[in-house]
Amino acid sequence: MSFKSPGPHGSGPRLLDPNQRLRHFDDDEELPGDLEWPDQFVRQPGFDLGSPSAFTPGPLLAQMKFVIAFEMHYRRWAQDNAEFELINAYDVGHVGNYRPFANLKEYLAYRDKYFGSRDEYLRFAAESDKELSGKVREIINPPDRRLPPVDAEKAKAVFYRWVRKAYQKKFKVDDVAADLEERQEDYRHLERFVKAEIREKLQPAFCPRPERKQTDKYRYILGTVSDHARGLAVDIDPAHNPDVPGAAWKFILKYTGMAFDRGLNRWLKDAEGLTRDVRRMSDQFGARIGAEVALVTKYQALLKGQPGAKSVPDLVPIPFGHGMAQSKAGYLLGQLRSAGKDPTPASGVEKYIRTAGTKFLDADPLDVVLETALSGYEGDKPEKKTLRALVPGFFTLSAETVQAFRTYGFTWGITFPQPDLMHFARDGQTPPAMGDFNASHGTAA
Repeated sequence: MSFKSPGPHGSGPRLLDPNQRLRHFDDDEELPGDLEWPDQFVRQPGFDLGSPSAFTPGPLLAQMKFVIAFEMHYRRWAQDNAEFELINAYDVGHVGNYRPFANLKEYLAYRDKYFGSRDEYLRFAAESDKELSGKVREIINPPDRRLPPVDAEKAKAVFYRWVRKAYQKKFKVDDVAADLEERQEDYRHLERFVKAEIREKLQPAFCPRPERKQTDKYRYILGTVSDHARGLAVDIDPAHNPDVPGAAWKFILKYTGMAFDRGLNRWLKDAEGLTRDVRRMSDQFGARIGAEVALVTKYQALLKGQPGAKSVPDLVPIPFGHGMAQSKAGYLLGQLRSAGKDPTPASGVEKYIRTAGTKFLDADPLDVVLETALSGYEGDKPEKKTLRALVPGFFTLSAETVQAFRTYGFTWGITFPQPDLMHFARDGQTPPAMGDFNASHGTAA
């Protein structure tokens, strides 16, 4: 018989008979997931509930205590593990580094620290589940991964617990469900507030959820709540106007040789000029990356087309080089130039070959360009995949659209510490931050 993790599917944890569990697992055997044997109980060596010796007066009481303790321990683990699987139906992450939870143990430590303890969390969860009315349930985002309908609703309930707690902390509201219903009317006013052509581009602004931050993907940051939860913010065409991680923004400024003020004062006094600078930065980044990719692509084809190129080894010894060698691409470039057939000898392609080495000829040209740019960059280096997502540009909003939001009293997310190009907040809202969670947990924003 094998052990089965409870998981979210079905009508609760799938528990095995405790006798079968005990008989199946030895003390030195690793249990599934993060389940552990209770420390305060130690089983007798060779104990087997199926053996007649188990029922002798001596060890029986201690073993029965162990069976009961393990059953209680297991049920608690099964409940927590089912919740962990449900919340992971959403793309979720930590405050601070935005990464996903590595395992159940890490999630529970994070959860119990935020809510105070496991018991406090369970009490809060019961209140939240009771408060989650049909009307509020409808406006809670569905899981990012498809689940059976019953389990999708269970995942929503877990998700709402996190939203409700952060909402109470940030907005000082006790009855979150009632406040959300009231704020939904406020959002309907917001839809009427902007021009029709802008309204057509709006992503749902009223959306009770945590803040979302991008690493390998956009993740909900548990322990935070977005201004979207109150209809105080809108996102315009997020697929083409993302929020740009701070390290990536600084890198692109350096790469394009630009520098400009994107603070709140400039937004209030010179929204048009700020919009123009952001567009120029996006366009120059896309144009320069495009030109470098074209150059790498060109030389990959030229070098592969050299006579005898296929027979050249990946590493070619350098004559009188004391054992040194050059890459195949470097050798073929030398041959091309010796024959006077390099059409652009001053192109600077050598730096790309040095970076990619033996992989140059078959590498993705965009990867080669980004790796080369990053290799010479001094500073907090962004991830290559983050930069890839910003090519060929990262800003498409028209000047008219941006100016309309300025006119109607919105604050643009370009002014936030991490530039959020899609995001506009109104009613004097400050940039979304991790303040509530950080203040109580000593985490830097």
